Amino acid sequence: MRPKERIPIILDNINWIDFINYLGFDNVEDIANKCINNIENIAEIWMNDPDLRLTQVLIYCDILENIPGSWFYIEEVDYMIENKIVKPEKILFWGTYGKDGKQPLKMIAINDMDNEHIEACLKTQKHMNKFYRDLMKKVIRKRKLKNIKK
Repeated sequence: MRPKERIPIILDNINWIDFINYLGFDNVEDIANKCINNIENIAEIWMNDPDLRLTQVLIYCDILENIPGSWFYIEEVDYMIENKIVKPEKILFWGTYGKDGKQPLKMIAINDMDNEHIEACLKTQKHMNKFYRDLMKKVIRKRKLKNIKK
């Protein structure tokens, strides 16, 4: 399940012309303008079904044609990270049930996790993928170098 918390970050930071061009469509400016003019509808539909990819939402909103192509499978978070639009720690989320493990699931950006939480994850979550593990280590290292207590 994709976290809905990513949606406002993406919509606040995306350059529609660059994104549509990246997808490989013609008439880039027309499509980008449709996105800009329908941003509220895009946001509402996406927040109601956050597991959709942005490309799927744009099809649902009749902004993009549903034609075959690998563009359909673009993960917008990967796009934002690979193109250095948003730092990974600000758009990648960790699910937590709280310190006691009994709270409702809450998704939190890695950048917003406190040091103790990150260190506990690194120590106890052996299943964590390498990218997340390395990112959490980087965040902790940067905070220690800058003497940031969080």
